[in-house]
Amino acid sequence: MVKYAAIVWDMDGTLVDSLPVIYEAFSEMLRHYGREPVSLEWMRERVGYPFGETMKLVGLGDDARAYYRDVYFSLWEKHKPFDGVVETLKTIHGKIPMVIVSNKSREGMKRTLAPWDGEKWFDLLICEDDVENPKPHPEAFSLVQNFWKREGKPLDPSDVIMVGDTLIDSLFAKNVGMDFAYASWGYGRVDEPQYRLKTPSDLVSLVGLDEERPLCDGPELDLHGFAPQDVEKVVKMYLEEASQKGYTCVRLIPGKGKSVKKQQVEKVLSHHPLVVSFRESHPLWGGWGSYDVFLKGE
Repeated sequence: MVKYAAIVWDMDGTLVDSLPVIYEAFSEMLRHYGREPVSLEWMRERVGYPFGETMKLVGLGDDARAYYRDVYFSLWEKHKPFDGVVETLKTIHGKIPMVIVSNKSREGMKRTLAPWDGEKWFDLLICEDDVENPKPHPEAFSLVQNFWKREGKPLDPSDVIMVGDTLIDSLFAKNVGMDFAYASWGYGRVDEPQYRLKTPSDLVSLVGLDEERPLCDGPELDLHGFAPQDVEKVVKMYLEEASQKGYTCVRLIPGKGKSVKKQQVEKVLSHHPLVVSFRESHPLWGGWGSYDVFLKGE
């Protein structure tokens, strides 16, 4: 069962193993301008940050940045996705919309994706050229929401998951209000992430696209992670499974108090043949949008 309305991906260090190309171009730029070389580890820790900040650290400006880009673009064919990324994108594509939000330039994004035809898997690309404030500022997500709004599909942050490999990505997700999944195969380190992915394929299970599993593993169902279009179906399935397991009282939590989900839950509860009655939970016991539901017993 699909749990998210959209997935936001970071690119460098999450989708693409671009560090070798970045380091080669950056090293050539430093050599050209007579600067001391930096270590691969130093470069690894800078991936994901706005490139202008990195240039300031080595004391170089626009001319050097243009030189770097010329070198970097000349190496574009060396870009490769991480193992398992393409297979994961194939599995998710067409089932959950996907977006890339990167602090890279648009030309840089396109050249990074081009060698493996990666752009075809995504509905939208957002880069540093599109915003005044790059990640972790939440501005980029407003562009994601505007894109969906034009499609007639309002998008709430609580229905979206961000996949990234750095603290910047984690903070971006937090600032927006999205769930966050840490791509542990990447370049950064995120302590105590909400979700930790060991491989790209772990995302398939996390977003609910793996094999069908029972919904009812206890007397409570948190609907926060489910996409709005699936809520009514999920609630009906849960109530049936809960009844079969002998529960006569369960709690439904329509995720972060989102009104559309509350309306969907109430609609199901008002007409479901297994429901004797329901009420909003007391504020001290999970209220503000959760429901206590009483089911028919045998």
